[in-house]
Amino acid sequence: MPKSTFINLSNEKKEKILAAAITEFSKVNYAEASINKIIKQANISRGSFYSYFNDKNDLYLHIIEIILIVPLIKDLNSKSKKSFLDYQVIIFESLCKIGKKNNNLFSNFLKFGTTEQID
Repeated sequence: MPKSTFINLSNEKKEKILAAAITEFSKVNYAEASINKIIKQANISRGSFYSYFNDKNDLYLHIIEIILIVPLIKDLNSKSKKSFLDYQVIIFESLCKIGKKNNNLFSNFLKFGTTEQID
């Protein structure tokens, strides 16, 4: 999870960092993703990166949270009475949206865990 320093950034700066990370995770799999490339594209220092996230794993989990978990939380907050299957559909739809916007990220996400696990 991101640190409070990241949460307190302007939306523009957060979006720039997340866009750089999504670009990197789209180009290569998790194991090959480079923090150096992310910070260079986001135009932040290495020290800033580590003041925002503990490590690459922390950043990756935050991206997963945004893509998959947030839609579920929004739906749960709507107090709808959905089944487990309904929530699987919500997750699938979120994954499809990723695929439409960025097929490589979707592909790398699906391959995740086949080569390297995160904590």
